[in-house]
Amino acid sequence: MWEYAFLDGTKYEPSKHDELIKKPLWAFSSEEMEEMGLPLIRDTAITQKYFDVILAADKSKPTPDQSGFYVHTGGMTEKGNIVYGGNHEKGRGKQDTITHGEESVLARALDDYGIEDQISIIGFLREKGFAPAPRHCGPCRDGILKYDTSRLKVFGASKDGGHVVVLPFSKYLKEDFEETDEFLDFPGEQIETAVHGLKIASYRGLSGTPELEKKMEDGLYGAVIVAKNGKMWKGSFRGDTAYHSSYTISAAIDTFRNSGLLRGRDIDIEKLILVSQNSAPQIPYKDRQYFLDFAESVQLFNNRGDEPLPVYMLQADEKGDIVKGWKTDSYEWLPLPFSGKLFGLGPSYVKNIEALLI
Repeated sequence: MWEYAFLDGTKYEPSKHDELIKKPLWAFSSEEMEEMGLPLIRDTAITQKYFDVILAADKSKPTPDQSGFYVHTGGMTEKGNIVYGGNHEKGRGKQDTITHGEESVLARALDDYGIEDQISIIGFLREKGFAPAPRHCGPCRDGILKYDTSRLKVFGASKDGGHVVVLPFSKYLKEDFEETDEFLDFPGEQIETAVHGLKIASYRGLSGTPELEKKMEDGLYGAVIVAKNGKMWKGSFRGDTAYHSSYTISAAIDTFRNSGLLRGRDIDIEKLILVSQNSAPQIPYKDRQYFLDFAESVQLFNNRGDEPLPVYMLQADEKGDIVKGWKTDSYEWLPLPFSGKLFGLGPSYVKNIEALLI
């Protein structure tokens, strides 16, 4: 029921390779097959694809000059073309990246084979140790969504070998949210503040046609972070000519951090409200990632580290009146999260919040 291979791609055969058993080898399984009670993947044609992606990832040359975290990444297109890349971080700046591993693979696939040859597999290769299911950050999810991801599979592997579970990329997406009318009980100033964040949103970018300009403007939304004591911090989108924009939720978090005079009770956050006009807010996964970091920080500070923060997404009409609402939270809308708490950053999160107190 298992399919094995060595790092050089040689298939494991007990009669021939018993003396090599200490070398890295992998066993692949599909989550869907396990859920259905079917055997682990053993079709050579299927598993060969994953072996090829691992071997490609091993060729990558990441340059993580800031983080020291090497992300060896491989990929395969629908037509069987192999690509690889790694994470590369900037020579100047703090916690700033040129490209993540996934983005590097996507760029190479697009350059070499075009958007028509869809990406079908993305795999990661760790230097050593156990390789859990990949934890795509928010921006990388947005990048991958340039493609049709309905058939995309992702996995993580280790140079040490081991069991690899292949996941459909759909596991990392969340777009169907519960409708709610709870916003009817929100104080009017909370809604008005979020609507104002939408009104002052500034899209400044190079768009080749009026149609592209309108497409960019149509996706804007306003935000307000609300504390249980009623304090509010507004956020709005700020575009950038070079396409390095300040996202809406990130801007609200910056308002919170830079407002000054914060006391402990101000950090007891109640909810996030988002408002878009004439449609449900379409929130990029990058902005969801910003809010997850913030939510984990304040909840750990308040000794509620396992509790997500509520998120309300509201649709306003031309007059700014709310006509429909949806509810989610800081974990639900970012499945299999790229979580600082999961990576052991909780103590530093709390320390950063404590530094804001007067």
